[in-house]
Amino acid sequence: MRRALAAVVVVVLAPPLGLMMSTSTGTAGWPAGFDPAPLTGEIPEPMLSAYLDAAETWEVDWALLAAVGKLECDHGRYRAPGCWPPGTINQAGARGPMQFLGSTWRSSAGRYDLDVAGPPARDGQGYGTDGDDDGIADPWSPLDAVHSAARYLVALGGRDDPRRAAKSYNAGPANTNPTAGESYATRALELIAHYHRLAGAGGPGTPTVAVVQDGYALPFDPAGLHAVTSEASPPRDPEWQLVRPHHSGRVGIDIAMPVGTTLYALVDAEVVWASDSGNCGYGLAIRNADQHASITYCHLSAINVSAGQQVAAGQPLGRSGGQPGTAGAGNSTGPHLHLHIDTPAGRRCPQALLLGLWRGWPVPTIAALRTSGCTYTSVAPPPQSPVPVPPDLPIP
Repeated sequence: MRRALAAVVVVVLAPPLGLMMSTSTGTAGWPAGFDPAPLTGEIPEPMLSAYLDAAETWEVDWALLAAVGKLECDHGRYRAPGCWPPGTINQAGARGPMQFLGSTWRSSAGRYDLDVAGPPARDGQGYGTDGDDDGIADPWSPLDAVHSAARYLVALGGRDDPRRAAKSYNAGPANTNPTAGESYATRALELIAHYHRLAGAGGPGTPTVAVVQDGYALPFDPAGLHAVTSEASPPRDPEWQLVRPHHSGRVGIDIAMPVGTTLYALVDAEVVWASDSGNCGYGLAIRNADQHASITYCHLSAINVSAGQQVAAGQPLGRSGGQPGTAGAGNSTGPHLHLHIDTPAGRRCPQALLLGLWRGWPVPTIAALRTSGCTYTSVAPPPQSPVPVPPDLPIP
């Protein structure tokens, strides 16, 4: 892809090739549903091409790179020492459109060294990267700077937890102050959501979306459920977890799964809140206005969305947690996801909906779910026994 973008640079003031041509699969070279053209009014060249190119190379969300580039130097437009002119640094020692410290660019350099351009940094010796293939890693080159930021964000966990990566990018990975970088991370998530809305679904480095069926998506990666049930003694069919009642008798469900399992939006919705919330720990709630339903997720280890963001069914929301003593676990005795669904008529039993999605059967609407009697089985059935089918699950 870099060769195609570089060819466009020869044409003075021309937009990148991908923004000028379209195909039946979407904008040239991009999957259907993703079109970077609407971004041109907000993200200038050459930064937009640099974000897309680096995201594809490093497999990290292009919108995370764009959010960091916006917050650091307004996509290279901010006129202040360190952002402009080239060769300057700010009071912290940062320089270039992605604001690298000299010592972060190259570990052998000093934080305030003015000239750190040179051969690309080897792994473990900094993040300076040659993004434009000229043999030099220069923090003032847009492609070099963005590729270096992508490399750094990947090292900070940006593929799985963009919020935490943005926080560390701003505050420094060794910063122990729990509030340092929080406002930066919150704004980064807002920008990520904004850029995704403008460009549509997909795009380089964006997280994989779960399979959507009848407007719903299973709210967790199936691999998580397979992992905990295959390791059980004796091993059990994963389905038995999806028909269990909540341990307290409340209307809801607790589903054991390894820490770090990807969680997805159950339906198209707006994020109502996403924060640390007492017994829930790190949690969030999404609301589907059409069904007047709010779905709450608790005990997360990472949250990738922010309040007010629109999410589509199957879009990643964060990662599961619940390991006692870890950040975000809340009141938990072991790794799991707590999920419950609220409607004006009361809390709804999610078991039938989850089992239907798991089996690929027709699924009920949220309004058709029961408001009580979620105890389809009070104990796990023996391994050889069939999993009971909830009475509100349509049987094909």
